[in-house]
Amino acid sequence: VTTATFSAPGDYVLRVTADSGSGRASSTLAVKVELPPPARPLTPVDTTFHTVTGAFWAGRTRALITSWIPHCIAQINRTDIAHNRGDGGIDSFVEAGKALRGEPHGAHKGYVFSNAWVHQTVEAICLALMVDPEGDGEVLAAQAKMRATLDDWIPKILAAQHPDGYLHTAFTLRGSAPAAGYPAAARGPWTARWSPEARPNHEGYVAGYFIESAINHYMMTGGRDRRLYDAAKKLADCWADHIGPAPKQEWFDGHQEMEQALVRFGRFVNEQEGKPGASPGPGDRYIALARFLLDCRNGGSQYDQSHLPVQQQ
Repeated sequence: VTTATFSAPGDYVLRVTADSGSGRASSTLAVKVELPPPARPLTPVDTTFHTVTGAFWAGRTRALITSWIPHCIAQINRTDIAHNRGDGGIDSFVEAGKALRGEPHGAHKGYVFSNAWVHQTVEAICLALMVDPEGDGEVLAAQAKMRATLDDWIPKILAAQHPDGYLHTAFTLRGSAPAAGYPAAARGPWTARWSPEARPNHEGYVAGYFIESAINHYMMTGGRDRRLYDAAKKLADCWADHIGPAPKQEWFDGHQEMEQALVRFGRFVNEQEGKPGASPGPGDRYIALARFLLDCRNGGSQYDQSHLPVQQQ
């Protein structure tokens, strides 16, 4: 492993030569050196209530609120979608809740990552409810149905969360349908959380989308409804309690949704609960976990950017 450092910005060409005595080879590498980022990071902009004034975006936003999001809600509420054709909506959360309560229950449906569709739709609903309807009757009607959907879905989602904060219905219901039976999942039984063998099972991918939905729900309710926010903290704490430097375990997910969600959530928690200028902040452990997950990436494949440590990539 060769490293190089530079004292000034500019365009450089590095040349490395290897000589074995009987053979000689050289290679060059072009490097563009830029100034480091500012010490103070850019501040994320969280969505708040707003009016869309531009004609183009107003039209697109209206179509999303009155047509696309209601379609997603309807699909997620269906229980009759054919196997591997988009099945696995809110019904998987209902069955996982039954399993955690010790009641008879059905199997997880659909792709191993199908929970993400529900979380993403919750996020979309919250974003849509922060758009000023400007008296548009169709928009108002769609927003009313979205509020009713949140009232219906949130208790079902939270009922599927394990007491320690873990949330993934495919894992909870794995005894009903082994991971080998899930599309886009690991080949073989799913015996434990965060196992290298189960890396394709999208644990972080699904968890990250839940965390991002919780941020937007908190903003939409003005912090008056903390159910998803508190559940997201519980989930992130569950991960941080188990994954990290020894004696905790190393791990990384196939797709890096959890990492970006943890960074966003850590900053958000610091904004909501931290004291100005205080260090460490209450959300810093989530940001540290995101970095640890990235630093663990090695020995995998280029498909999910895990073939080399991230900084070497």
